[in-house]
Amino acid sequence: MDEWFIKRKGLAYSIFWAGTGFSGAAIPFLMDWALNTYGFRVTLRASALVLPRRPLPAKGVTLEINYDFLRNPLFWAFQFGNIIEGLGYFVPQIYLISASIHRYHEGMMLNLPSSGFANSIGLSDVTAIASLAVLNVFSAVGLVAIGFLVDRYHISTVLLLSAVTSTLCVFVLWGFALDAVILFAFAITFGIFAGGYVACWTGCALEVKKTTTNADIATVVGFMAAGRGFGCVFCGPMSEYLLGLGALNASGAYGTKYGVLIILTGVTSLMGRFGLFGRFGLQAKDPEMKQPEVPPEEHEPLLR
Repeated sequence: MDEWFIKRKGLAYSIFWAGTGFSGAAIPFLMDWALNTYGFRVTLRASALVLPRRPLPAKGVTLEINYDFLRNPLFWAFQFGNIIEGLGYFVPQIYLISASIHRYHEGMMLNLPSSGFANSIGLSDVTAIASLAVLNVFSAVGLVAIGFLVDRYHISTVLLLSAVTSTLCVFVLWGFALDAVILFAFAITFGIFAGGYVACWTGCALEVKKTTTNADIATVVGFMAAGRGFGCVFCGPMSEYLLGLGALNASGAYGTKYGVLIILTGVTSLMGRFGLFGRFGLQAKDPEMKQPEVPPEEHEPLLR
């Protein structure tokens, strides 16, 4: 992408990533059908056949990869928050409809009780799957919207907006989601403001490039993706451990066994925008504009 777009990189990357959100609207229903029909073994192997194709590079472009940005403290400020964000972002996507996963073992459907959050508040499997589909669709909307903002505002401003809105929708909406209306309101808002976070990577990379001028945008974005993946790896076992702690003595959805996971998601949404503090000491300073030299005679007064 960086080879083809000079301006509006944020919007270009966000539209590219938005495809994952739109496809995510159909995949939950498709996976549920495949698991019911063929079992998890065939479904897993079939999904592995879907491979991306790398686009051809722009004509005449020679890519030189440089890793000097790894010595830039601003990059690590962004990366630290990015890893923290990865620890909690996929918690709703895992546990909203985890019931469908627990029903299958060795290709056979077992009669196990539902364990997803949506089922725990009395919603059907179809409603649970629909809530995840809605979250994915609106994450595509959020990606395009935040990519649009990245091209026009400082990245710390966009990160602050994403932090406040995504944290509030977790603590307020998911925290008190005891019916389908509030759950879908959470899916919409979380999809927009938290699902669109990935679009911030381009803004982070452009900010890093201001001080590490030889940094390649795509390479920095690739490291950001790897950092988030690192956080996602620990999300599974950590959330499973926290789920085993049991329900909290609280009201709303906080009183369910998923209450501690709601808190985890909200805290990581807030801390995941740690890079916004780069504006207060780590942000790149734009080089000062050099004033053109004025001939000495032009400084002399017009009247002698």
